[in-house]
Amino acid sequence: MSPDVVHNVIAATCDPVSNLKLAVHPLSRCPCQFDCLLATAAASFIPLLPITGLPMSEEAADGAVASYRAARTRAFAYPREADLVHGLELAALGAVLTGVAAQVSIPLPFTPVPITLQTFAVLLTGVTLGARFGGASQALYVGLGAGGVPWFEGFGAGVGALAGPTGGYLVGFPVAAVLAGAAVDRYPVTRRLPVLLVVLGLANAVVFAFGLPWLYTWLTVINGDPLSLPELANKGLIPFIPGGIMKTVGAALVATAFLPGPSERS
Repeated sequence: MSPDVVHNVIAATCDPVSNLKLAVHPLSRCPCQFDCLLATAAASFIPLLPITGLPMSEEAADGAVASYRAARTRAFAYPREADLVHGLELAALGAVLTGVAAQVSIPLPFTPVPITLQTFAVLLTGVTLGARFGGASQALYVGLGAGGVPWFEGFGAGVGALAGPTGGYLVGFPVAAVLAGAAVDRYPVTRRLPVLLVVLGLANAVVFAFGLPWLYTWLTVINGDPLSLPELANKGLIPFIPGGIMKTVGAALVATAFLPGPSERS
């Protein structure tokens, strides 16, 4: 499907009154911009119509599926084709999402590292925004948090929070988002759910690859609390595996609603 056709299908949803296919510019010069993204989100519910009990002809069902596929193609293309200003706006939204997710926190009595929803947001922004602006969203989150925006876990902020026991995990966020986004950007097969689960699992592992060495340094050198590698795993890895799996699966399921299939043009 050509970019013009894709955009014309989505542009129809930008006019909720008449639902007409508007004569608009090509995809790269979209005049409705964020309106189209809102239409994309709404179109994600199109596949649910047949199970609502509402009457739908075969032709209408085919049209709904085609509209949904066009919408998610648009959702995939927009952040990857956006200029710097619009891309950074999306990155800022991703950073806010991560900040909100950070406040969903479960402290553990045996470790200074809490369970949060942050990595769910990290993985989701990387895949949906792509390597460039997905990584930028997490760089904004970490950078602005270190600069004083109180959106780290527990409304923490400042360089002191970044230098705390969870600092390594935070530094790993942009890297994980870039890797997840780059995989989806370059290899269409990664948009299949089983492959996407593997990609996001590896990206999640990257966060721990950054977090564990710093946690060890913080506990042993800064806090003067020597510990063995098994003890480190018990404080910074093993308790987080079940939640990590759930967040990886959740991010993959949400992302696939907005990702075109491997055989769909994007």
